[in-house]
Amino acid sequence: MGDDSSDEIVLARSADDDSSEICVVEVVRDTPGPGRARRKRSTSVARARRAGGKQVLEEGSSDSGPRQKKLRNDVRHEKEAHRVTAVDQGAEKIFYLKSTDTLDSVYQAYCKGGLPVKMKYKSVPVSRHLTLEEMGFDGRHCITIHRPDQASGESGIGLRINVDGARAVEASFCREAVIEKIFEKLSEMGFRGDFLVRNGVVLDRTASIGSVMGAGDVIDLVSKDEVEYRG
Repeated sequence: MGDDSSDEIVLARSADDDSSEICVVEVVRDTPGPGRARRKRSTSVARARRAGGKQVLEEGSSDSGPRQKKLRNDVRHEKEAHRVTAVDQGAEKIFYLKSTDTLDSVYQAYCKGGLPVKMKYKSVPVSRHLTLEEMGFDGRHCITIHRPDQASGESGIGLRINVDGARAVEASFCREAVIEKIFEKLSEMGFRGDFLVRNGVVLDRTASIGSVMGAGDVIDLVSKDEVEYRG
């Protein structure tokens, strides 16, 4: 530089536009006169690494503060969580959930204005109360969102089924389908039992769903040893 009293700053930047590495090499102050002295100021090297779309400060000056710590925590959370893709009418949305997290956050993201939605995984209806582990999430399949206006024309009935003392699933069935179809769906989801009971009455497997149940009804999946017959 022409002016001896100015600071010379040398900034080295990678030629690769995709790299985010910046190195500040040195800052040298030149003073006029015979007693010119070079005073080297502290240098700092900061390397930013892209991870999951976020930048995390690895090394550098003491500027590292709450913001950098939050970014590191966000990246660590994404590494521990599963990447869950939900598809609603062709539009994708990404969620990060742990194996023990339920699908409720996905459901709430789409259930706006009080309008219910249905979720399916591998073409099987899944309840928002199921965890990723319980539904057998493998990371290769997405969750599809189905709204009432996407119905195929079949008159469906939404049911809540208690599969054990602590868990319940929600599913929709055609009114004309027989009770046996409920057993088949539950079996596909990994739940097995001998009877479906509504208000203490064992449902006939050959009866049509619409003839014995209405929308929003709650039924129980039970095994033989859980049933006590009364005379």
